[in-house]
Amino acid sequence: MQGKLTADWRNSPPLEGCQTKSDGVVNSSYPEGLQTKSDGVVNSSSPKGRQKNSSPRNSKNYFSLPYNPKLKQRARELRKAGNLSEVLFWNRVKQKQLKGYDFDRQKIIGNYIVDFFCTNCNVVIEIDGSSHDNKQEYDAKRDKYLQNLGLTVIHIPDIDVKRNLEGVMQMLWEHPALAGCDNERVGNDHPALAGTPPKEGNFETGTELLAKIKAEKEQLIKDPPAGRAGKKIKKQKPLPPITKNEIPFEIPENWVWCRLGEITTLVTDGKHGDCHNERNSGYYFLSAKDLQNNMFVYDNARQITYDDFLETHKRTNLEPGDLCIVNTGATIGKTVIAPNTPLTYKTTFQKSVAIVKFFQEMTSVNFMEYLVKHQTPTLLKTSRGSAINNLLLGDMRNMHIPLPPLSEQKHIVEKLDKLMAYCDQLEESIKNSQSQNEMLLQQVLREALEPSGKHNVDKPQPNRKN
Repeated sequence: MQGKLTADWRNSPPLEGCQTKSDGVVNSSYPEGLQTKSDGVVNSSSPKGRQKNSSPRNSKNYFSLPYNPKLKQRARELRKAGNLSEVLFWNRVKQKQLKGYDFDRQKIIGNYIVDFFCTNCNVVIEIDGSSHDNKQEYDAKRDKYLQNLGLTVIHIPDIDVKRNLEGVMQMLWEHPALAGCDNERVGNDHPALAGTPPKEGNFETGTELLAKIKAEKEQLIKDPPAGRAGKKIKKQKPLPPITKNEIPFEIPENWVWCRLGEITTLVTDGKHGDCHNERNSGYYFLSAKDLQNNMFVYDNARQITYDDFLETHKRTNLEPGDLCIVNTGATIGKTVIAPNTPLTYKTTFQKSVAIVKFFQEMTSVNFMEYLVKHQTPTLLKTSRGSAINNLLLGDMRNMHIPLPPLSEQKHIVEKLDKLMAYCDQLEESIKNSQSQNEMLLQQVLREALEPSGKHNVDKPQPNRKN
């Protein structure tokens, strides 16, 4: 049983970091005065004097849920550090106070820790505080995973628990998900007992994702699909494993360290020789100067003959989503993700630009772009190039990559994009402030340096009588 449960939790979504809230999980009608959300927050509790006979614990349901044993310590910490609203609620449902049902606090389900779980009715109850703000997408995925296990998810804003606990308990008492639950009603065919969660809830760890990428890479070496220009991926030399001494920082348990070359199909650069120009050919030969502001700039780019383009394109094979990196010169480390436009297929590069191809179905290129930018200064320190800054292809293939699950990659990118946009706003605000300060300083200097009588020089003098 333990082995089966350990295998099941690996299929659940991202590792626990926060509790859930989501629109439309459970809809209920609410008594007047209770400030609950219309997205399905539940109320009702055993009003005093309305206790039901105690129901036996449904151990079969309880032990059939996916379970990640690595979260046991975190669950203990959450129980000890319970916030006020959770403590208030727990004091009203513990010891089978609500209809005689058995509730667990900080229950591990898959890779999640839910606030409260009713084993009799397979109901999850979440007390949502401010920590759930701006996490709607993450919480929605979490709720979907729990629902796919056959669980009902009920959300209650913590403000309702603090201000109207009686109303909350009344709602729960009357809620259909908690009505008439017993072991006879919840049988062996309940979805929660099906073992491995449904496909929609599947989730891979970084280790499993890396194994999947390597397997796909091996398949493309043997038998490439027609969509990849009919070319086989060249078999690459095995990269050395990352030793403990090479690991620069700790990562979450569901991430894994790997090298850039392990998760890419190609790391190359542009042509080392020259090409023949041809005006208005429509085939472009870009250099480092043509990568500006996260885009390719074609205004002054060289156009070359079709034959030269084909020769160079065999080396670079630029496709939408490829990561392009300036690998030498003053703008080293500047990046552009190739856009999905017709021009991309007519673009190749000089040697000052490197091209990195990822498995875009399994990795976020935007996440990898952030990582490459972060790692560039470190690579430059260890570069074996000349006095001119260079990002060597060999060093890039050996770059250390902390690989999270794909869903976490996307979540990190979303957060970083928001932070970068905020930083851009701050930078623009500082520039405007500096400009205004400069103008003010110039005005003060002009007034301070002008002769004291200058303002009266051109004034007509009044006639004086002798």
